[in-house]
Amino acid sequence: MLSSSAPADRTRQVIWMTKSRLEAFVDGVFAIAMTLLVLGINEPLLPHETTSSELLSVLFGMSAEFYHYALAFLILAAFLLVHHKQFARIEKMDVNLFWLNILMLLFVCLVPFSTGLSGDYRDTQIAVVFFHINLLVIGLLYLAHWRYASHGHRLVDVSLPPHVIRRVWFMGLIIPLVAFLAILASYASPGASMYMYVVILPLKTGISRVFAP
Repeated sequence: MLSSSAPADRTRQVIWMTKSRLEAFVDGVFAIAMTLLVLGINEPLLPHETTSSELLSVLFGMSAEFYHYALAFLILAAFLLVHHKQFARIEKMDVNLFWLNILMLLFVCLVPFSTGLSGDYRDTQIAVVFFHINLLVIGLLYLAHWRYASHGHRLVDVSLPPHVIRRVWFMGLIIPLVAFLAILASYASPGASMYMYVVILPLKTGISRVFAP
């Protein structure tokens, strides 16, 4: 009787959370984190009799805040896309993959804070480096996530071609690479280092062409 229940217990340990439930949970956390980013933009406190030209001038003066908001929003969207691309090829779950996702979400939820910090102290190196490190850690965790799932076809289809595994790997490498370069650039100019992320799209396009079927 004991021996016959052991396989069932092991099965329950593997399927205690399904792939679809984890994906839905991750989507929800990303949605909340992306929504919270807008709270980092401080509404200007102006008298009610402020003219349109004065308000427009103030809004233009907030361009750096809007840039930080848009940058963090789009990078989180890019991470979410990486997650969906990886999970489109992952066929089964295990406990280790679950905890890797939880660890990634720990740092995803930190992005609204690191974005606000780097926006408020954009000329202070430690503030912008904190933002860069936040993105670097998320990116490295996604690489570890894919490495764990794809190594030896552990959690992916055994027929998944090696070139597809490499393509997903290199796509996931883009943001952490740019974040690392931004950290180096912050030693020269903390504020300017925030603009390093504009190279993400050209890099992604180049990698897509290299690994095009």
